[in-house]
Amino acid sequence: MRIRAAVMAAVALIAGCATAAPVTPTAPPATTSSVVPPTPAELDQRAKVALAPPGAFDALGGKADDTAALDDLPVVVEGQAIGEVCGTLPRVDKGTSAARSRSWSGGVNLFERVHVTSELPASALVSTVRQQARACASDAEVALTRPEGVDESFAYCEPNDPGAIPWSCQVALARGNVFALVAVNGQTEEAASAQLTSVLPIFAESLVKA
Repeated sequence: MRIRAAVMAAVALIAGCATAAPVTPTAPPATTSSVVPPTPAELDQRAKVALAPPGAFDALGGKADDTAALDDLPVVVEGQAIGEVCGTLPRVDKGTSAARSRSWSGGVNLFERVHVTSELPASALVSTVRQQARACASDAEVALTRPEGVDESFAYCEPNDPGAIPWSCQVALARGNVFALVAVNGQTEEAASAQLTSVLPIFAESLVKA
């Protein structure tokens, strides 16, 4: 009886050891997704949308100058200058950008240059403009309400070179990877600043659509 009991116990032990352990499901291997950079055509199309249209200032008597020539500027390149800021030419220093420009004269004297960048946040370009303007003149900054939909903005005024319209006020605008630099010229600092305030919402409206 003892032998039989021992055999039965051994059989039970072997059967228990042979039972398969539960299998823990393993997660599938992680996949890495790469961000596809925008094509030059996509950057350029957004730049066209961000630029204020030729007839944006018809109600103020402003007419677009040489629209066709400005629209045919070279587009996507590296290291483009974003415009003149206190005698310097800050540039897009990372990746490429598409640029479009337009000017208006008549009842207004305006210029806009838009950049859509492949990598660099537009807010970094606003910071560059702010740094350059403050280095040029600490009291040049103009207080403006940031338009709705715009991530960051900075405005300043400065006297122009002799022989030109005496004063220029500029505003830098950023939304995502879209940057705009707008210049308004006037006979006095007050006149240029007031006109900048009045046209700013029109420029911002195009910027936030891009």
